[in-house]
Amino acid sequence: MFQDFITHLGLVLLILNVLLYFKVFLSLEKSLKIFSIYLLFISVIQIISFVLWNLKINNIFLSHYYFVIQFILLSLFFMNIFLLLKQKRKVLIVLIISLSVITLSYIINPDLYYSFNIYEIALTSVPIIYFSVLQIFNSLLKEKKYLYINTGILFYILLSTLIFIAGNNIINLPDYVNDITWVLNSILFIIFQLLIFYEWYKNLRHKKEILIIN
Repeated sequence: MFQDFITHLGLVLLILNVLLYFKVFLSLEKSLKIFSIYLLFISVIQIISFVLWNLKINNIFLSHYYFVIQFILLSLFFMNIFLLLKQKRKVLIVLIISLSVITLSYIINPDLYYSFNIYEIALTSVPIIYFSVLQIFNSLLKEKKYLYINTGILFYILLSTLIFIAGNNIINLPDYVNDITWVLNSILFIIFQLLIFYEWYKNLRHKKEILIIN
């Protein structure tokens, strides 16, 4: 099936990026080391999710770990890119408030763990979109740092967030509608991984050699 093919393709590209970024891990700046750890994390989540799906086991609970840890790691990624202290502080404040609200939502309603948590998705995704847009504005005045990664983050998280927010309703729709929606999300993920790969190819693939020469 086409859906299986693009799911596998996305996972292969993700694992490839993990290998490429960790190949030059020691020579990367702190922000990219954090991003590399993010790639490793989502690869683990994707593999576990894929295994559970093939075993016909509900894997929705993994979405909570995915969104929260993605939020933490990408927030730290942007916090280390931002040069202005007020922007760094803004990331930290948003991070603390969002995680506090998410924790409170599970205390009030533990059943949210077994479905897509719309509040969690919004609180973890919207700030990342905002940080990404903020970095684009920063790039207009200064160096266009990690332009392809940032473009990929903005493109993928913005569009996939809309899909995940509708997740609880999508599950109840006819199978063909459900399939089309998740195929679209997989295609977005593939584009995201291609942009990450291009960032490595254009700006990072010689990092280790440069480090040795210096």
